[in-house]
Amino acid sequence: GGKIVNSALGVLCRQGPLAGSADWSHDGAGAANTGASQDTLVRAPMKRLWVDGANRWSKKLGAVRVAGGRLLVASDELHAMDAYTGRHVWQTPIGSGDKIVALGDAVFVPGGKSCQVLDPATGKLRGELTLPEVGGGGKGYWSIIKAEGEAIYAASGNAVVCIDRKTGRAVWQHSCENLVVSMAV
Repeated sequence: GGKIVNSALGVLCRQGPLAGSADWSHDGAGAANTGASQDTLVRAPMKRLWVDGANRWSKKLGAVRVAGGRLLVASDELHAMDAYTGRHVWQTPIGSGDKIVALGDAVFVPGGKSCQVLDPATGKLRGELTLPEVGGGGKGYWSIIKAEGEAIYAASGNAVVCIDRKTGRAVWQHSCENLVVSMAV
């Protein structure tokens, strides 16, 4: 629901997501890697509600994520826009953005043996998660990343690791017989 902020002007303020809306937080939609949005509000015919005239990120489009009312686009940098108005909120340089995971309370940008944790409101570095030493053919770098609840699941070579996303502590790891090329949580 909403609340009237100024009754003389009749301004309505809404907080939180609309009922039936869903984020596109991972490559493959969500941690389950279904490739399909759980959003029940979007229906054809669709049209653009806003046009980004100032920024030309769409010409170098990389990964796109939607979470917490923000549209995140990775090109040379990670750009955040307000999903409802198109207003540019922040941008920050990143190494590679194809594996980013965006949640309402954090944005995860893996690269090498570490994963940057960004504040979704400002784009500022909040912390870093380190991939623990993995056995069973682990390559030592984040090849796949998924987030669900309080956990980060990372694949590295032939290993899968579960990390507490708040503390950075490794919870468990599992060695696989083959190279991990896809993962669903």
